[in-house]
Amino acid sequence: MVVPPLANDAVHVWYASLELDGSKIESHRAVLDDAERDRALRFHFQRDAHGYVIAHGVLRRLLAPYIGCSPRELRFGTSRHGKPSLENASIRFSLSHSGAMAAIAIAQNEVGIDIECLRPITEVESLARRYLNESDARLISELSGDVRAAHFLRCWTRKEACLKAQGLGLSGISQTTPTPTASCGEPWQALEIHPGPGYVGAVVVHRNCTAVQEHVWQHDSSLK
Repeated sequence: MVVPPLANDAVHVWYASLELDGSKIESHRAVLDDAERDRALRFHFQRDAHGYVIAHGVLRRLLAPYIGCSPRELRFGTSRHGKPSLENASIRFSLSHSGAMAAIAIAQNEVGIDIECLRPITEVESLARRYLNESDARLISELSGDVRAAHFLRCWTRKEACLKAQGLGLSGISQTTPTPTASCGEPWQALEIHPGPGYVGAVVVHRNCTAVQEHVWQHDSSLK
């Protein structure tokens, strides 16, 4: 696979379907390391296990050409809050998945991404008051139905992408006070992305990033 050049001021966002048949799932499993395979076995539901295998298989197949190695040669480390990173490589990445889709952001600087499948949410007002800033929580209280849930999820993706970019991830959700969801503050910026119908998403990058390039991963062209 040939990937586009990654400029210092750009972030590449890739979308991949998590709905594949058995042979293609096994092709992705073949590029995972032992720890990833073991983790896939610990999922209670098969669909979650398959989603994990596909998402992490795509991640390896996608990162490899940026680095110039094979997918199985990639080595990952984690921060003390669990943020994954590549060992001996300068590029940064972030992975998110929801419903039947995965999204991967790749940049020269720290980056965070989050996508969410649009869906009904119970107790959305209390969740907004707990996790979002005052202005967003107030607006959500004035909305109703699907519009209210969609706005909450847009705010949520910006918040979670911000925490991922800062290396906090989900651990920061319960440890921080409500953070701005339209902007993460210096030196970050939150940008809306477009995963497709039925999804919302955001990517958070350094302010020197001026271009978001969105791509769709084609499984058929990569599973050889």
